[in-house]
Amino acid sequence: MKAVLVSLVVVASLFYSFNVTIISIIVLFISLTVVRIIRQLLTSVSKKALQDEYPLEELSEGMIPAHNVYKRDDEVYVDDKSFISKIKEAFKTRDLNIITAPPGKRLVGTLAAGLTSDDIKLLKKLRDEGKISDKFRVKKGVPFAPSIFIGLLISLFIGDIAFMLQIILSWII
Repeated sequence: MKAVLVSLVVVASLFYSFNVTIISIIVLFISLTVVRIIRQLLTSVSKKALQDEYPLEELSEGMIPAHNVYKRDDEVYVDDKSFISKIKEAFKTRDLNIITAPPGKRLVGTLAAGLTSDDIKLLKKLRDEGKISDKFRVKKGVPFAPSIFIGLLISLFIGDIAFMLQIILSWII
């Protein structure tokens, strides 16, 4: 129903204002492409630059785990899938429980408070039992002010780029 409605609106707008509609569609596709590229860059930067792997012996209280650790049916695993990959998997398998249902009992979470001494003891115990590896991924702390400033710059530039593309395309068409 939504696709039919969107198609009708696009056809009507093409009929009433062809140039503006074409320019808007081009700007939309360019903006979506730019956002996708930025998202991929930020995801790879987040995984490589903002996370470190530590041996369990070097973990200390307050370190923030990069991934949740779950236990289900006597099996312990680290949930290192991103939200986007969970959505893709849910669409492929047509099982929304991948997104909505908890994948088991959470043993160690990614809360901002970080690891406690009990969490570290539990991780060492699980390693000794052979259920997890000796390496554990931890998030690096990042100040919020630069992130907010970078977000502001991106929003300003993407808005300006869309406006400039619209002006350039209106001159061309």
